[in-house]
Amino acid sequence: MTVSLTQKLIEEHVLVCPKCKTPKLVVKADGYHCGSCMISWPAHCNVPDFFNRYVENERGAELAVAQEFVDRICEVLALGKDPATVKAVSSVLSRASKLKTEVDSLTAEIEDVYDRFFGKDKFDHPAPDAQANQGIGVVFERHYFPPRAGKSEAFSANVRVRNAGAQAWSSRTRNPVALKAEWRGLRGEPAYAHFPIDVAPGRAITMPIRMTAPEAAGDATVRITLECPGSREQASQYLDISVAVGAVRTDHHHVGMVRFDPPIADYGKDHQDALAFLLSYLTRESISRSRILEIGSGPHPQLAWLEDSEVVALDISAPLLELGSLYFGDRFTHRLAFMCADAFDPPFAPGSFDVVGMFSTLHHFPEPDLLLKKLSGLLRPAGVLAVMCEPVGDSLAAASTVRDLLKGINEQVFSTSEYWRIFEAAGLVPLSAKVNGGSLKAILSKK
Repeated sequence: MTVSLTQKLIEEHVLVCPKCKTPKLVVKADGYHCGSCMISWPAHCNVPDFFNRYVENERGAELAVAQEFVDRICEVLALGKDPATVKAVSSVLSRASKLKTEVDSLTAEIEDVYDRFFGKDKFDHPAPDAQANQGIGVVFERHYFPPRAGKSEAFSANVRVRNAGAQAWSSRTRNPVALKAEWRGLRGEPAYAHFPIDVAPGRAITMPIRMTAPEAAGDATVRITLECPGSREQASQYLDISVAVGAVRTDHHHVGMVRFDPPIADYGKDHQDALAFLLSYLTRESISRSRILEIGSGPHPQLAWLEDSEVVALDISAPLLELGSLYFGDRFTHRLAFMCADAFDPPFAPGSFDVVGMFSTLHHFPEPDLLLKKLSGLLRPAGVLAVMCEPVGDSLAAASTVRDLLKGINEQVFSTSEYWRIFEAAGLVPLSAKVNGGSLKAILSKK
């Protein structure tokens, strides 16, 4: 009898209880149970739900029973339409319509199951609230500005801000709200960044700001404020960032090692190229029979096709994982396991994996450096982190980006230099990297 990969991870004490972190999990008829803290974790379609932190959600319940959704998913995943399969897919959708978390961006990721398969590509901007931009309040959560910049250097840097006021921010009103970045200490031109969507109270968004450094060298400060040019509305809060102008940049060495290749317009082909890039590295370094963790895998983990490896596909969206489990069936259970869990709280013992990989995933996390640092702890001594197909740029204006922002998904876009500072902050060094147009692929190791 073939032992499933999940059972093997339990027996080897790799899979641990998300609550108490002890390797005391046992398989039950309806899920998994920890013999230490006595917490149980449900499972559906052979997918354990180690996240399982939901509140009731009625939104979308009427969609769960729509036969057109069931038929569409069966068609896209080539599942067939036998009664048992149709019933299983209907059950997945029924649960999906009721799943809601306390974090809106995570709920948006879970609810995206409908759009992924039903092809809803366009989301209309609602009309700006009549009270928008009144009583502005802001919290500056983090920034990605370089500590050094060359004289007259043009660069892009992100600032993450949260709407701490009672009304929405809108850049579509007569007096649009904008982030302002101005130089202090040295003479330089101010820059403004307008929001691609209206930002509801309580929501955070990471905004790229295009800057040009002063012509003169010296120590300067960039002050970030939120204001409505042409009106009296301006937040009293501000963020000051120190930038040494004319100083030697420390990230140029690493950025210089990046290979810049032609863009790959097709999303699927770009992922195939990334998989080939990683496989080439693993082959070159004689890394085989690996144990791999793929973060944000969705229903189709890219790394599942590495035949000599064991792959754990982890995602926050239980519905997508369940559909993936239905797609793969019993074909690869000895070397492929789907698990729903929070990537910031993965249920694994330290030093368990040779590779931790992700495809078009890192930019969805509000604190990418902290996530990478957390995941690096899961690597074996010679293990690598593979960050694949990350968007490179200086604007949130792309139609697909605006669409996902409107749905509530956390979208971010960074420059190559910003990615390098993120890697450095996580304690990682690049071993190999390339950029295809606006898609970064990097293989990293711990310092």
